[in-house]
Amino acid sequence: MREFFNITFYVLLVSLFIATSITAQPREAWALFYGGPGDEEFVDVYATSDSGYVMTGRTSSRVDSIIARSDLWIVKVNREGGLEWQRGYDLFVRNDRDLGSSIIETDDGGFLVGGIHRQRDFIAIKVTVDGQLEWERVFGGGAISWCNAVIETKGDTYLLGGTIRGEEGYQGYAVMVDRDGEVIWERMYDREQSSSINAIRESPGNGFLLAGSQIGAFSLLNVDGDGEVIWSRLYGLGENFRGSAKCLVSVDQGYALAGSAIWNNNMEGDFHMVKVDRDGEVLWENRFEMEGDQLCYGMDRMWDGGFFLDGQSGDRSLMLRVSPDGNVIWEFILGRRGLQLFSCVVDREMSLLVAGTCNDPLGRLEAQGILMKHIPEHSPPLIISHTPEELEFYTLPDNEIEFSVFAIDLQDDALNYSWLINDEEIATDSSVVIPFEELGDVNIHCEVSDGELTTGIDWLVHVSEFYIHSHTPDTLDLIVRRGTEVTFALDVAAIEEIEVENLWTLTHRDQRQEEIGVTDTIVVPFELSGDHRLQASVSHENDNHEVNWNILVQSVLWYWNPRDFEITVYTDSTTEFEVFPFNPESDSLDYIWSLDDELLDIDSSFIGLAIPEARLYEVKSIVQDGSEVDTISWTVNVEEWSFTADGADLTNLPTSPVLYPACPNPFNSSVKLSIYLPNADHVLLSVFDINGREVSRLVDGKVQAGNKTIVWYAGDYPAGVYVVRMCARGVSEMRKVVLVR
Repeated sequence: MREFFNITFYVLLVSLFIATSITAQPREAWALFYGGPGDEEFVDVYATSDSGYVMTGRTSSRVDSIIARSDLWIVKVNREGGLEWQRGYDLFVRNDRDLGSSIIETDDGGFLVGGIHRQRDFIAIKVTVDGQLEWERVFGGGAISWCNAVIETKGDTYLLGGTIRGEEGYQGYAVMVDRDGEVIWERMYDREQSSSINAIRESPGNGFLLAGSQIGAFSLLNVDGDGEVIWSRLYGLGENFRGSAKCLVSVDQGYALAGSAIWNNNMEGDFHMVKVDRDGEVLWENRFEMEGDQLCYGMDRMWDGGFFLDGQSGDRSLMLRVSPDGNVIWEFILGRRGLQLFSCVVDREMSLLVAGTCNDPLGRLEAQGILMKHIPEHSPPLIISHTPEELEFYTLPDNEIEFSVFAIDLQDDALNYSWLINDEEIATDSSVVIPFEELGDVNIHCEVSDGELTTGIDWLVHVSEFYIHSHTPDTLDLIVRRGTEVTFALDVAAIEEIEVENLWTLTHRDQRQEEIGVTDTIVVPFELSGDHRLQASVSHENDNHEVNWNILVQSVLWYWNPRDFEITVYTDSTTEFEVFPFNPESDSLDYIWSLDDELLDIDSSFIGLAIPEARLYEVKSIVQDGSEVDTISWTVNVEEWSFTADGADLTNLPTSPVLYPACPNPFNSSVKLSIYLPNADHVLLSVFDINGREVSRLVDGKVQAGNKTIVWYAGDYPAGVYVVRMCARGVSEMRKVVLVR
């Protein structure tokens, strides 16, 4: 990783524009250079959640006017373009050439970048919020390939797209990876469908749209969650047409593709757009014939459903504004030579950002990364903040709440406000205090107008006798380690006249539901790994409010036997201990067993212990899967031989096999079944339902002489009467057990 300590950036003090327009023109807010001692360029720009921007590309060093090396480059700036941090990343083979081609902000606040290494390798890196490298990966199996696009999916994974050279030539290539960059699946697409993937969007449901090029056409693939093609479409087919879709955005009930098209033998290029419905059928298709040869690099959607594009027009840069129906509203030719724009974005304030590279204003040979911000020619007022922040909430009757809106107009027009309750105007200021007197739902609407265009915001207020004001934990999706205890609590607001009732219901990983408390605070231990769900319900008469937490309990272990951590056994009787790993197919599993901290010479998920001396012991199992470790400990009370069941005195040892009464009986989730064998023998111990069907076979094999206890875990079985039958040495004994919930 390369750090720049002598970073500079410059405000462009000279005009960059030669503008032609059909309507009013956008206004330049600022244009800034970024870079160090070498050549720099931005290939992609992304508007971040903190109202700033992040760019990626390359920063290069030269030897005798030849690029000797280039590092993948990330620059993070604030809303006004002020530098927050920037870093160059020297990846894999050091002192080679790396370039970032696509960047996104991830849900954890960091950034994911796809790009190219050594001008031939498809790569991706993940960095933290302040640019620290988390991981770097190479994909494509060594074939010539490069990454053009990355997205984060709703499934908490990343999807990357680009190009790879296969047996049929260059083909579209996509790879899905997990949070750590490990491959989940990868696909090469038929060259007749796609020779490159340049842009990706999620489609309704679980699938994705992959836009790019096929020889002589724009290409669009709809694939499912595993990357398998659902349908494919080609656009722009025609005599002498050659094109590549560089960009893809989602629009109402469909998608828009933009790129460059070459239409004649003179190899003259134009911007070309196609708008399609969700099935890929063309709604309109348009070629923008402008003077000179054009190349389209970037596109984003505007506030009115139209589009903002950037690219090149000959040796000049070009910005283009297109209406929702595909007509040019204005075009800007940027007059400075040496300026190239490779990406654009419309931010949450509806400002227009373009990024690329340009010879720096101090006249040095090296080019600098450039970011320019423009205010659109016309846009509705922009709501910057509002109070209350929640747009849907509860309140008690006879309560007053202040509502306010802070809005700006990017064109500096005066703003007018109108507040409505259930469509009736009540105020015209930027804030209003509203009393809520009656029970029921109230719709609050505020309109902000610049005299021509209007924007608005809506609140839905539920006026109720009680509601859940807050809850702990405040996040509803939890990830905890096995063995963790979590405190859950509710803060309920209610009028004085009523008393509410609480009910906590835990849904275990096997979907078994258990009512575990009726107070406003509860401590829940999570002993079993897997997915659990906790519901907190607050009710009064026919009114009910609830909160639901999803808890993922992580562990190397899925289960263990015996289930109880404190057990009693008899001297010289064999007791079996077993652990069940969460991922039994893993190649990294290791088992360590100990008896009173003395290591046992065994590496297995199962052991059988016969302890000759009566006292307390500790049996411990440590299970390791790679870097993950979990431990199970049993306290074992070893007693002298005593064949007493339910108070019966069996001083004289039985001469034939015995099945003792179950304990406890009735039982809730597990029951202990004890047997005695005068000699080692083959034992069949089974559980049958009341219809005589065998529902569980607990033992089917040779068992050593003596007393043995077996536990039947019946958590997955319905409540009812069951029959336990033991067959050994010609003896068949049965006991009735009752499972209750």
